[in-house]
Amino acid sequence: MKKWFSVLFIQFFVIGAFHAQSKGLIMGRNIQLPEIDSSIHLQYESTFPVDSLKNYDFILIFSSSNSNLTTDAVSKIEAYVNQGGRLYLGADNWPFVEESNQLTQVFFGKRYWGNQQQNNELIREKKLLKDDSDNNQDFALQSTVTFPMDYRLKVEVWSGDEPLILSGNFGKGKIILDGGYARFNVALNQSAESKQIFKELIDFLVK
Repeated sequence: MKKWFSVLFIQFFVIGAFHAQSKGLIMGRNIQLPEIDSSIHLQYESTFPVDSLKNYDFILIFSSSNSNLTTDAVSKIEAYVNQGGRLYLGADNWPFVEESNQLTQVFFGKRYWGNQQQNNELIREKKLLKDDSDNNQDFALQSTVTFPMDYRLKVEVWSGDEPLILSGNFGKGKIILDGGYARFNVALNQSAESKQIFKELIDFLVK
């Protein structure tokens, strides 16, 4: 009987672990995102959850034209990442840069700049985004913004001579900076490649 109970307990534990969800917080613009794995739960909040950041495995921020992040919220996000949290900071064509600029100023002392017109000459590195094929015309929409080069950040995707997606470590945590998140808005772009890129970014944050 004890042996049977032990086997049952182990099976229950393994099944429970297999179905355990990773929970992500979404803030900023509430855009229509691609569907992803059922093990990932995304929760949108219009106001900053002051006391519950520890409940989230990662944070996705899609910058708006008018940030609601207070100084206290920015400090708490900085501490969250420093202690091991994972953060995606998405910006897009001006003026959709406000939350990103608030946070990159704190993390790196730099801000997004410009509106860059895409010419489809996009080059992906291999570590974060797996497919480095030349067929990247759906990688971003036509207007994006650029983050300055920084020794603490690795450029994952180039648009011409300018960084488009960068990644790096901050304290014990991870950060992804993206200058063209509109590619993920399903209402604007239904491409299979955009959905795959979104999945790869989430995988990078979760793992």
